[in-house]
Amino acid sequence: MLARANVWNKARLLATSAPHSGSWLDTAPNQALDLQLTSSEVQYGVCRRLGVELCDECPCPFCLGAMEKWGAHCEICMAGGDKTVMHNTVRNDVYMYSKRAHAVPQLEASGVDRLLGLAVGPDTRERPADVLLCRAQDVVVGSTVGGTSRVALDIGIVCPQAACQLGVAARETLGAAEGYVRTKCARADMETRCRAAAVVFQPMIFKSLGGVTVEADRVLKNLNKAVASNTDTCETIVAARFWQRIGVDTLRGNCKAFHRRLVGKTGRGVVAGDPFRDVGGLQVAAGL
Repeated sequence: MLARANVWNKARLLATSAPHSGSWLDTAPNQALDLQLTSSEVQYGVCRRLGVELCDECPCPFCLGAMEKWGAHCEICMAGGDKTVMHNTVRNDVYMYSKRAHAVPQLEASGVDRLLGLAVGPDTRERPADVLLCRAQDVVVGSTVGGTSRVALDIGIVCPQAACQLGVAARETLGAAEGYVRTKCARADMETRCRAAAVVFQPMIFKSLGGVTVEADRVLKNLNKAVASNTDTCETIVAARFWQRIGVDTLRGNCKAFHRRLVGKTGRGVVAGDPFRDVGGLQVAAGL
């Protein structure tokens, strides 16, 4: 299948084959834990993984770019505020697990720049960390093994089917995400500035279709291990719950962004409020 696929579908197939990319599929519906997906969310997620057409091509109401029929644009578009909401949701998930790991995390909003002693002026608007781990001795980052007191986690979410990422995403499973890591490190010379402040700068790049970069995965494993130790819970269970949380939150954000871009539009004779009405096979699978 991969050998016969075009570049667009190769990027999708490789992205969905990455570790943790299907974590939401393994999640048992649970209202108490806010892990119950709606039918529309499940259908959107399945369609994206299978490469099923979701809508007719139309202009995006926020950026006026082309909303292609596979729904990837809603995971790429920087307008409308959806990317910011998604970023903050994933950031908060990482923050909460870091707190449970007793890594003494600080959010960007808590004055991370001041804690690091880094000046942020008109020419240095980039913030070095969404989550700063102030007690990170047990976190392995890059070639550092223990002894690291502070680690700056910079959260990012990338869509492998974005035009600027498509080529590398079609060649490597984590190509788009790893490429964005290099961009983050070079931007505003952030990695060097953090090193000068005795802080390890670690980009945490998640993919919109699931999965995370190798180094970020290693950091998360360390945090999950600490959470397991602190809560006397099996590490496997802690890790599974973390990735289910990330998977569900990412899928929800993507689905909401998709629906917001189709409000008031019609296509194939279907009102955009129910874009899945003509996907008969998925209706049966969802029990509709």
